[in-house]
Amino acid sequence: MYVDVPLVGKLYYQRVKAPEALAAAASAMTPTPARASSAPAAAASVPPTPAEPARQTAQQGTADYDIAILMMRQANPDAAVRSLGDAFAHGFRDFGKLEASVELAPLRADVRYQALLAKYR
Repeated sequence: MYVDVPLVGKLYYQRVKAPEALAAAASAMTPTPARASSAPAAAASVPPTPAEPARQTAQQGTADYDIAILMMRQANPDAAVRSLGDAFAHGFRDFGKLEASVELAPLRADVRYQALLAKYR
């Protein structure tokens, strides 16, 4: 994952756990005979809800849209178009919000913006 920062460029982010935390997590995951007999298998593994990834993706799409607005306020239309492309890729489809946005008005004549709208409408 990266963040495009003006004047700096792309900053890459990767979440890395400390080696001690990884070792503790690995030892906690290995079943011991006493532990295996005291906890039922159904309670030990809880399946993730299917709505969580969709919610996270929708939130990311909205965040990417907000970044596009910020990039236009900083007079950076290239970064704004990239952020809008990311927003659409993450599921953002609020075309009414795009049409009503005053900040994005200068992009409406941009061919890249029009191509994005045509692709995702």
